[in-house]
This record gives sequence, C-alpha cells and structure tokens, in this order.
Amino acid sequence: MPKPRRESAAAADNRPAFNRPPGAKTRPAAVAAAAAADEIIPATPKRTTRPKAKESPATSPVKKTSGEKHRGHGRSPPKSSPAKDTAKHASTSSYNSTSQLLSADSLAKLNAHNEKVETQEKELQRKRKENQYKTVGKNVSGQKRRKKNREVSGIRMEEGRTNEKHAYVRRRGGAASVQDFIRKRGGNGQGPSRRCLVVLVVIVILLLIILVPVGVLVIGRNSQQSASSAGPSNANLKNVDPNSIPAAAKGTDTDPFTWYDTSDFNVTYTAETVGGLSVMGLMSEWDDSNRPNNNVPPLEDRFAYGSMPIRGVNVGGWLSIEPFITPSLFNTFTASDNVVDEYTLTERLGPGPAKQLLEAHYATFVTEQTFVDIVEAGMDHVRIPFSYWAVTTYDGDPYVPKTSWRYLLRGIEWCRKHGLRVKLDLHGAPGSQNGWNHSGRLGTVGWLNGADGALNGQRTLDIHNQLSQFFAQDRYKNVVTIYGLVNEPKMMTLPTQAVLQWNEQAIDIIRKNGIQQYIAFGDGFLGLNKWNGLFQDVDRALVMDTHQYVIFNNEQLAFTHQNKINMACQGWSSMLSAANNPSTGWGPVLCGEWSQADTDCTQHLNNVGVGSRWAGTLNTGDPTTQVLTPVCSEPPCSCELANASPSQYSAAYKQFLKMFAEAQIHSFERAWGWFYWTWETESATQWSWKLGRAAGILPQKAYAPDFKCDSAVPSFSDLGESYRYIVVDLMNGGDLRFHISRKTFTEDALRFWMAELGCALRYIHTQGIVHRDVKPDNVLLDSQGHVHLADFNVASDFRPGKLLHSRSGTLAYLAPEVFDGSGYQSEVDWWSLGVTFYECLYNKRPFDARGHEALAASIKAANPRFYVTQPPVSMPCLHAISSLLEKDRRKRIGAAGFETFTSNPFFQSIDFVALERKQIPPIFVPSTEKTNFDATYDLEELLLEEAPLEARARRQKPRAELKDDATDREIREDELHRMVETMFEPFDYTTTSYEGTAAAALANGKEERPEITSASSHRSHTRSSTTSPGGSPPLDAASMPTPGASATSHPEYSAKADKKQKKDISKSEGSSASNPTSFSRPIPPKRTSGASRKVSKSGGIQMVLDEAGSWSGLSDQNATLPVDSLEGVGKEGKGGGTGMLGFLSRKKGRDRSPKPQEPGILGKEGARRIIG
Repeated sequence: MPKPRRESAAAADNRPAFNRPPGAKTRPAAVAAAAAADEIIPATPKRTTRPKAKESPATSPVKKTSGEKHRGHGRSPPKSSPAKDTAKHASTSSYNSTSQLLSADSLAKLNAHNEKVETQEKELQRKRKENQYKTVGKNVSGQKRRKKNREVSGIRMEEGRTNEKHAYVRRRGGAASVQDFIRKRGGNGQGPSRRCLVVLVVIVILLLIILVPVGVLVIGRNSQQSASSAGPSNANLKNVDPNSIPAAAKGTDTDPFTWYDTSDFNVTYTAETVGGLSVMGLMSEWDDSNRPNNNVPPLEDRFAYGSMPIRGVNVGGWLSIEPFITPSLFNTFTASDNVVDEYTLTERLGPGPAKQLLEAHYATFVTEQTFVDIVEAGMDHVRIPFSYWAVTTYDGDPYVPKTSWRYLLRGIEWCRKHGLRVKLDLHGAPGSQNGWNHSGRLGTVGWLNGADGALNGQRTLDIHNQLSQFFAQDRYKNVVTIYGLVNEPKMMTLPTQAVLQWNEQAIDIIRKNGIQQYIAFGDGFLGLNKWNGLFQDVDRALVMDTHQYVIFNNEQLAFTHQNKINMACQGWSSMLSAANNPSTGWGPVLCGEWSQADTDCTQHLNNVGVGSRWAGTLNTGDPTTQVLTPVCSEPPCSCELANASPSQYSAAYKQFLKMFAEAQIHSFERAWGWFYWTWETESATQWSWKLGRAAGILPQKAYAPDFKCDSAVPSFSDLGESYRYIVVDLMNGGDLRFHISRKTFTEDALRFWMAELGCALRYIHTQGIVHRDVKPDNVLLDSQGHVHLADFNVASDFRPGKLLHSRSGTLAYLAPEVFDGSGYQSEVDWWSLGVTFYECLYNKRPFDARGHEALAASIKAANPRFYVTQPPVSMPCLHAISSLLEKDRRKRIGAAGFETFTSNPFFQSIDFVALERKQIPPIFVPSTEKTNFDATYDLEELLLEEAPLEARARRQKPRAELKDDATDREIREDELHRMVETMFEPFDYTTTSYEGTAAAALANGKEERPEITSASSHRSHTRSSTTSPGGSPPLDAASMPTPGASATSHPEYSAKADKKQKKDISKSEGSSASNPTSFSRPIPPKRTSGASRKVSKSGGIQMVLDEAGSWSGLSDQNATLPVDSLEGVGKEGKGGGTGMLGFLSRKKGRDRSPKPQEPGILGKEGARRIIG
C-alpha cells in the first residue's frame, strides 16, 4: 500500500518571507526576529592610525537607522548614506581569500626578520652619514628624519586585495601619483626601499609558485569564461553595508561579500534556514505562470506525465564536475599528478584555490542565457545534477563545501522564470554509489558497500532529510516536479536488496517531510526486465530512471550505422513500451540520460588518461575492464572522424547522427520521455545539444524531429563503413532442422555430427568467439554430409576474465547461467550443443514450457528427462547428453576442456585428428536432387540485449496487395508468389527430360544416357551422391529396404548385401532399359497453350505458364497435362499422389515417411518411439 504522505503546506502567517507565496501577509513575529538579530551584530571597530598585518581596507559602513539596520531577508535593501568614515574591520578568516600564502605566525616571523634587518641597515647608514658629515663638514641636525611607518604588503596579497600602489593613490586622493608612492617608500634606490623591494620580490615569487596552477586553469577555460575572467560587477552589493553581516557570518557562505557572483541573488543577509539549509540568496517572490512553449502547460498547471512526453536536457558538468565535459580543468596536470575527478582536483589545488576556481566555474559555465537557449531549443524540462557537498562535507573530504548550493537555487529560479520544470538528481553520494568519476571519486564503491557502507548510506538518508524539507516548500511544488534519489547506483555489484531497502527508507523520509512530487530511482543497470515483480506497491508516485547508451557496450558499439538506428527504433522502442506498461513491465519509465555519440572516442570520456574501446586503447590497468583490441568492425580504427570539428563532417555522417538521435527520441517517447546528456561541453559536439543543434546534427526544436522509426533507414554505405563478411561454401545438403523433422537418425550418425560440431566450437573458442546460438537451424550440411556451424548473427568475442551478460540467442537453447545473470563465456555453446544433441535423438527439446518465465525456470533447474525408447538408446549416448547438459559449467564436457569432450565414452572411439581433416566419411549423405529446406519454416532466433525483446519469430513482411489496375502479368506473378508461400514443395533442380541422376552423369561424361521410360513402367533409378572422401560405393535406391520393412534391421549395410541387391535389380530391369547410342540432348516436348507441370520421382515440380494460362488453373489435380510429359500420371489420372499437383492433396513434406533405406537413418520421424 502506498505510504501516507504528510501535507507540506503551512499557515501563511507562520512561514518565513522566502517561503510565502506572493501576496501572503507577513507574520507578527518578524519584529522580534529582527530584534534578536540585532543582538549579535557587533559595534563598528575603533579606528587605528596604522594598518595591521591581519587588517584590510574596506569601504566605510553605511549609517542606518535602528529600524533599517537589520531588515529581514527579502525586504527592500537599505538605502545608502553619504556619511562615511575610514574604519576597518578585522579579517577573521582567510578561507575566502583569493589564495592562502602566509599564516599569521609566518607573517610575524617575516616582520621580525625585516625589523632586524632594517635596524642593522639603519645603524650602518647612521655610521656612514656620520663619517660623511665629519669629512664634508655639513650640519645634519636640522635634517628631517623620515618616519618609519612600514606598510605590510603581504597580507594584501594573501587576501587577494588590490595592488598596494593603487590603494595608496586612492587613499591620498587624485593628486597623488606613483612617483609620490615611490618617494614615500624611500624610492631613491638606496636604503629601506631596496630592502622592501627584495621582500616584495620574494613574496611575488611565492605568489607565482602557488597561483600558477590556478592561473593556467583559468586561462584554459572556454571563451565565455575568459571573457568574464575579470569577474562580474556585483553591482547589487553597492547598496549593502558590510557591517550588516554579523561577525559570526563574515567570511562564510552566507556572506555575500565573499561570493564570486551576486547577480540575481538577494544579497540582504538572513540567517534563516529550512532543513538546516540556508535560504540566503532567494528572492521573496516568484511567478509560476510561465511556460517554455505552447506544447506544455504553465508551471502552475499540472503536467500530464505518462501521456505528455518529457523533452528535457541535463546541465551536466556544472555542479558535479566531469572531465570529458570540461577537460580544461584537467589537461594542465600530468599523469603523475593523478588528477582524475573532482576529489583529486580539489585535493591537489587546496581549499582556497579550489574554491576560487570552482566558484568561477559555477558562475560562468551555466548562466541565465543557458536556460533561454534551452527554451529556444524546444525543451520543457531540465535535469540538474549536484552532489552531496552542496549540502555538507565530512572529515577528510577535500571538496569545496556548500558553495554550489546557492548556484543550484539560482538555477532553479532561472528555470522557473522561463517555464522549465526541474528534475533534481543527487549525482554524488557519500562513499560513491558507483565508483565512477562523475560520482566525485573514481575507484571503489563505498556506498552500501565495504566497511563504511552502512555509514555512508545513513549519511545519504540524512542529506535527503534536509533536502526534502527544503524542497517541500510551496515555492518549489510547481517547478521541482521530479525528485531523484541517487544517480546510477551500481547494482551489478551492490546487493540488490540492500539498495531496494535503502530506497524505501529514503522514500519514507521524503514523503514524511512533505514532498508530494514524483520520486525517481535508478534502474542500476540491472536491465528493465529484471525489475518485473521488484519494488512494487512502495509508493504511488514513483518513476524509474534508465540511461541508454550504445557506446559502453562492445557488442552494440560495433554495430554498423544502419544497425544502430535499427536497434534504437526496434530494440529500445519495444523494450521501453513493455517496461512502461505495468501489465508487462515495472511501470513508469523515463530515460534520464542518452546521447547521439556513436563511438566512445571523446577525450576523458572513459576517464582521464585512458583511451577508447573503439580504437582498442582503453588501458585501465584492469584486465576485466580494459579493451586493447579495436571494437570497430575492421581495424585499424580511428577516432579522427568522431573527434573532428562538425564543419569537417560529411553530409552522410551528419545525416546519420541526426537520424540516430531522432530514432532514440522516437523510442524514448514511447515511455515518459527523455533528458539528453548534456546541454553544453567545451569541445565534445556529439555530447552537447547546444553544439549539436548549432551544427545541424540535432533537431532545431526538440518537439519537431524530422525522422520517425517507420521511415526508411539508408545503408550509409558512402560513409566508407567497413563490414565483416562471412563466406561459406554452398550448403546444398540443407540444415539439420530440415532432416530431423522428417527422419530419425542412428546413434552413429548423431555421433559423427556432434563430434564435428565439437571441433567447430573448439576452433571458434580458440579465436575468442562465442556463438551463442547453436541449434539445428544453424547447422548446415554440405553435399557430402559434413556439418558446418553457421549464422554468427548474435556471436560475440570474449576475453579471459570478461564475462558477457546480454541474453542473446534462442530461448530454448540458452544455458542456465544466461538466465541467472551471473555472466558467461564460451561454456554456453556446449550447453546448446547438448540441447541440439537431445533434440536430434528424441525429436523434441529437453526443456519446454509455456511462457518465457516458465521456460527459464525449467532450464535453470537443468533436470531433463531421458526416456525409454524402442529401439533403445545406449547408455554412453545418454551419458554424453547428460554431461553436456550439466548445470555446473565447471563439470560440463567441452566447457571444462576439449579433452573432456573427446574422452567421453560416446566419442572416444573417434579419431578427432582424422575427423578435422575430413578423412572420415559421413554416415548420412543428403540427397542432391532436392532442395533440403522448407521455405515455410519460421525462425525462432531472437537478439536479446541487456533488456530482452519480446519473443517473436522472424517473419517475412506481408506481400503488398495488388493494385486495381494491375496487369495480367502482375496478377499471374502474384498468384505464383502466394502459391509458393502457402503450398511450397521443393522444386527439382534437374531437367525433366530424363532422370536427374542420369542427367548429372551424362553432364559429367561418365555414364550413358538411359532410355526414357513410360509412365506405366516407371521405376526409380535414383542414387545417393557418392562424393565422400572415403570413396564408398554408391548405394542404389533399389538396394534399400522397402517402406514396409523393419526399421531395426538395417543399422549398417554390408558390401556383400549391396552387391547382391544391385545384381538383382539389374536383372529385374534389364529388359526395360537400353543404352542410347547418342549423347545429344533430346528435344524438349512442345508446350501446349496454357499451364503445364511436370513432377520428378523425388517430388520436384516444374511449372510452365505461357501468356494464355493461369496459375489458378493448376489448382485442379485433374487439369489436362501435356501429352508428352515425361512424368506420367497413374492409370486413374491422379499420378499416384505424385502427379503434377499431387502435393495439394498431401500434407507438408516434413510429415511424409522418408526412405528408410539410407545409411544413418533409423526410419521416419518418430521411428525411435518413446515407451516410458
């Protein structure tokens, strides 16, 4: 049941001004609050005649009346007064100074040293002057002695104040000059001025040593930041009295005089907080009547989530630093500095420089113009990532604390101003919830994991307790419409139940604090289908946040341009539609991050200092994650195109990028919608909506894309795309599925097939390839009877220690480890071979059930039934199947080493060296007179990625209906097409002028052409192909038992029996056959007007239609046949079931009894009867 939620609204006169809706009356207690505030404001310090080391000049405070002096937050700013004085205020902390150079102790030591040196120099100077006076005889008693009033410049530099020269000029008025300054400091080139100059040079050198890293970083920022490097004007501080800031607040984050940027902030001081979080900077009034475009309602009206798609963008890299978004922050460091994330960046810089650098970044990377541009791009939502140090920090944290908080609040207000709804996203949690650099710290996962996992989980709950109290205020109920728990918890490694329990605790806290908005939680990369049945009935206003990228999955990354678009259209569309529907998936789903990038080439994308999967340079130092072989379809691979300027993109590449993005938009809007990652980057165009839109590779309006998934997708062949082709010999023996669905084979035939397939698996596994779809449909036979493993459509490469997790292949043949999600490698192919072996033996699969879940449960149980049959199956055969279907992959034969397969009792009699050289003749040789395939058979193959697609067979697209004005030729072609679809029988590849085998021999010049027999005396002379390496003699069709003979009497054929039967059949037919005297091809019979058809002995049909005939005229078995047809009909005119259209009255060929006389065949389908 949904948890009850507490109403967050309070009485108007009980709320502070910053949380009162416009027009609400103020509360009476405001005067008391002001009076209380008055008690903590210190008196103006007394003037001093000399500046001290820890004092800095300041503008004189503005005199105010007692009623104006301490106005509450949100009221009108105090008016300035012309009355001023020169009082100074003590600097209680140097935390917020530009840099930290010298401590107080260091300054004291420096002053003492300078005084000592000055005293010594003064004594020497006095002695020199006395000597001069004695020599020259001049009177010095009347000379003025310069007052030694030494100005300490170190503190000015430490606190980042203005140059001392210019400060002196300002103190003395406009008449003073630099020369005056020099003269005052003894600038005659001698005495104390030289010593001071030496001290000044030393200090400047120290400044350079400390500030150069920060200066280089600032210089390296983008042009917008460079333009604003002088700093904002902060004009709204001019009318604020610095002494209105309480002493306890001076130098803290609530002191606006320490802020880098004060624009659009309320700089009137207030100490009020909500949930322990400061409201300093917020205006007291707000307006929720705006909207970004006419497709969505104003903020004050309800947004119809679920029926109205979200079209939004992230402002990533702003309040949570990411190296690939702002590489200039990291490029100035060397590899030895190990600056790879925000943790190491702030640790390396130190508190002062880090605050200076990052606050300038917060103020300039995202401005109000950012949100103006977002609205112009057709967006209606913004996802704002921020991290826990916006709220608090803990012992040992180097992060800049709380500074980003006020920029988060200002960003929300800008969104409100332009009608944009906000999704809040806690991007970095204490301890790191995923160990990735965008969580703040790269490395291990310390959230809900490890020694401090529980502590960090509780800390995150405490942070949500503060945040939810703050954003439960009335001012946020219309603008912050989705509240996120934590970004991308790494649930592949974190305990699932621990994360779910934490989610419930967080949701309970958030609801009790008054949040009524939707709460978003991450799917944790588990796969959307795995959430079915999890986390149900927790709350009535939850939405799942999933992130979809193709470039972090090696299999998807290698897709061609066309296949990437097809996957976005077909794969993700089906997946999200199913997941978003509570009856087929978890429920409401939105895509919180995605990108149009088709490679992972962007600098620092995979972490600072590592390369890419695409080029095979991802050197992480961890063998389980590094990719040192190029993933692109044909090496050598290059990131040159992906990282080039968009002006260098070809028209085709631009078309692809735009189409790929719009295909994803189409799919994501099948659910709740999307947030693009991200709005702006310094240089990565394919990750920036702003840059991509300007380059023409993203739609100008997010709500008006050009491409829809029902549109045609071009091949993009002009991109110079490389393809990998698999070329195999002509396999005219058909596939294994065709044969086992018609015949039952002996154990010897099955042993031969499975042994050859085992050799095939061994080979591809040594090449680092796992097939993942071994089944009878993908086993092809050549004309000699050797089997070949084909169809590598879902195959994947694998590396030691790198497990695969995607569910790819055909469901009934998948191994248990594929379903349980524990990861797998090549061992799954041996399991699939066992399923294929079982199916060939029993003509049924070992695991079958209704529905995917029931089938998965059956496979994971791994308990197949072994039946008692007649004739019986040998125990070694059953043992071999059982060993292949071993649930424990460590004990599965083949998977535990190829020798475990070859040494199995069922296979140990085979010489595998000779087998691989094809020196052992196959047991079964397919007929070459037939096509050996069924065109009407539906494939079952599925391509299931991390989130499986719906199970459905591949089918041909329906044929288009004939137009009303179709020609006669088009009508006849349509009739033929439909007949082939519904009544297909194998066509005879040979001519019907004479028997196929004789024709083949005649063509090879090996045998005389037989005399054409009449229909009434027709006997089959067909022989099996005899091209096996062993050179075994051909078997005549007459040498095989009749269909009525016992199926168990022919497991093997002896040469003697073959010779005897051949002799007998030769005698019986000697009178009806004669050798022709000429090899000239007989003249084909004259065609009659209309339709004609011919049927060979094997059931093949040859149809002829001239302009006067109609295919529909062949539907009648009694239709007139050509008189000179070489394949006559029976006496009754029916052809004995083999007439021209006899196939119309028969069942499909798979149901007919085969000829049981062939080697390796036990009988027709079902000949091995299950009796128990």
